[in-house]
Amino acid sequence: MSHLGDSHLGSISLFLQSDKATQSISDSHKIFNLDEIIETDPHLNILIGMTSFEMPYSFYNVNQFNNTFEITANSNTVSFTITSKNYTATQLATELTSSLAVSSRVTSLGQTITVTFDDQENKFLFTSNSSIKPYTITTNCTMGVLLGFDFPSTSSIGILGSENIVNLAGTPSIYFRINNLGIRNRDSRGKTDGTIQKINVNCNFGEFIFYETTESIYYPLSNRTITMLDITLTDSDNNELILNGAGFSTTLTIHYQKIRENIIPRRYLLDMLRSQFEDENVKSENKK
Repeated sequence: MSHLGDSHLGSISLFLQSDKATQSISDSHKIFNLDEIIETDPHLNILIGMTSFEMPYSFYNVNQFNNTFEITANSNTVSFTITSKNYTATQLATELTSSLAVSSRVTSLGQTITVTFDDQENKFLFTSNSSIKPYTITTNCTMGVLLGFDFPSTSSIGILGSENIVNLAGTPSIYFRINNLGIRNRDSRGKTDGTIQKINVNCNFGEFIFYETTESIYYPLSNRTITMLDITLTDSDNNELILNGAGFSTTLTIHYQKIRENIIPRRYLLDMLRSQFEDENVKSENKK
């Protein structure tokens, strides 16, 4: 952005560490109250941007937002959750098979259902020991993306296979949001959400995620005074990240920019009025 730091006020960097937050709503939702208020003169705008970010890749591909499985058969419904952690496709198939093999669930469903993973198609296959008792994985199952299904899905002759490929990669990006500064960026539906940076998850679990900027972008704030920062990290589905006790740190940089006169609309308005005036004159001359 042009004209950064063109005022008499110098830039400010805020070095924030999540474990030093004033209030900890959750691992990924922190509130920082500032001892010294950041404010500006009436003729200046405040701009803010992210200049660094780092955190360990500590969140699981299966968590409380996508670990519920629900199936109906034999006029009964069976629902359970699996333990939140990192799963390979084979491990997830084993976990589901074990959960479905619990005697009370087998009795309710009237059949035994096993789950296998086809690594050539990258899909799951549910197989029943009964070909005459259909079963349906319901819309209450939150594991659709993981398992490759568009629920509800009903078996045919005891077999039910994934409609789509399995996705156990986890969230591809972290969305860094400041909830209280009136940042007017938009999400996929055009809704204002306060996001100032989308950080790619480009490392393996247990390694560090670093924000690598190719261009520093600074956003104007609707607020003219900053007394606190309400920060949330979310995944690509707008769920708060579950960091399992890990933390994050970031640097936010503030610049001050002169408010410039909105010249172009005024010129446009003057040109429009001039054109209307000339048209009236022409009409008056024609009447003569």
